[in-house]
Amino acid sequence: PLLLVPPGGRDGAPARVATPASNVDLFPTLLELADIEPAHSVAGSSLSRLYAPASSGAATAAGDGVEWFFSESPHTRDIHAMAVLSTAGTKFVHAPGLGEELLFDLERDPGETTDLSATRDASAHRARLAEHRRRSRALRGALDTERVDVDDETLRRLEALGYVD
Repeated sequence: PLLLVPPGGRDGAPARVATPASNVDLFPTLLELADIEPAHSVAGSSLSRLYAPASSGAATAAGDGVEWFFSESPHTRDIHAMAVLSTAGTKFVHAPGLGEELLFDLERDPGETTDLSATRDASAHRARLAEHRRRSRALRGALDTERVDVDDETLRRLEALGYVD
């Protein structure tokens, strides 16, 4: 849960918002609230669309034009052992380790009880998932090539926390 009160308060009554968000969205949100343009592109998107007054037409429900992607894996170089893509009222789950794909209509089946993958074409979801994976690999590659010099004390502390071997 996240409680967000923009500067000057919020128009209207408090609201519970169903749209998924991520920690990566906090930085662009804070930049927007402070009216600061980022010096370079940032990951995530501002959460302002979620707390804007209803009359503004902002997206406030799952499937209202917001896309989210989640990936989970064991701690290996294959960062995509399982992935979930949700967009336009659907949820697509790809679990290659299980040899499984699932597709749910979140509008008609919010409890995700009926898998539609056998009856509905999921090619658009597969293509979006492939694009997310391509971008993730590119970002991972950029991070792998970035080296930082760390003093001995910091290295010792990172090792004690289990962050480095």
